[in-house]
Amino acid sequence: MQLSKLLCFIGIHEWKNAGGYSEFSSSVAEKHYVCRRCGKHKRDIITK
Repeated sequence: MQLSKLLCFIGIHEWKNAGGYSEFSSSVAEKHYVCRRCGKHKRDIITK
């Protein structure tokens, strides 16, 4: 197993912003991230 895949396997991802955010309302924003090494997706919902 490659070192980069091993880091993702134990939970140490290298997150990259995947194109901004979409707003649901005036007080909530959703940001999308993708891991550069394994391709896993992550979504954060942030209150303004």
